[in-house]
Amino acid sequence: MSGRMRFCGEASLLALALSVNFVLGACRTTSAAHEADPVRVAEAVLERLGGREAWAATRHVHFRFFGRREHWWDRHTGDARIETDGLVVLFNVHTLAGRAFEDGTEVLAPTRRRELVERAWAWWVNDTYWMFMPYKLLDPGVRLRDLGFAALADGRAARELELTFEDAAGLTPENRYVVRVGA
Repeated sequence: MSGRMRFCGEASLLALALSVNFVLGACRTTSAAHEADPVRVAEAVLERLGGREAWAATRHVHFRFFGRREHWWDRHTGDARIETDGLVVLFNVHTLAGRAFEDGTEVLAPTRRRELVERAWAWWVNDTYWMFMPYKLLDPGVRLRDLGFAALADGRAARELELTFEDAAGLTPENRYVVRVGA
C-alpha cells in the first residue's frame, strides 16, 4: 500500500491491555517518595511511543482485534471499515453515515443499516480504545490520578495511574482502569 502507513498491533500488547493492568516502559520519577503528576507520566508514555506529532501524522491504521474484527481506519477523515463474520460496514466515525453489507449483499433497509452502522461504531470505540490505549491517556474526558508505585511481575517498580471518565466520555463512562507504567 504505497503512501499508507500500516499499523499492526502485537498480540502481547492487546493481551496485556485487555487484562487492564499493563506495562509501558516510559517514565522515571525523581523520587519514589514523591507523587508523580499523572499528566506528565502520560506525556512521557506518548513521547516514548514516538510523540503526539507522530500519532497525529499517522493517517491509516489497520488491525485485527483478537481475530474477531478487522479494522481499517483513516484517522484524518474518520472513514472506517470493519469486517467480521460476513458483515462489512463502511462508515464515518464522526458522522455515522455509512453502508453495511451482510454476506456480500448491501443492507438497504434504513433501520437495519443504521443498527449495523451503530454496532460497528461501538466496536470501533471499544477496539480502538484498547488497541491504542496508551495514546488515549490524554483524551478529552479522561481523568488521571497517580496511585503511587506498584511492583510489576518481574519485580521492577511501576507508576500506577487510575483512569476514570467524565460522564459523557465514551460508551462506558462508569468504568475505571489502572495502568502500570514501568520505570
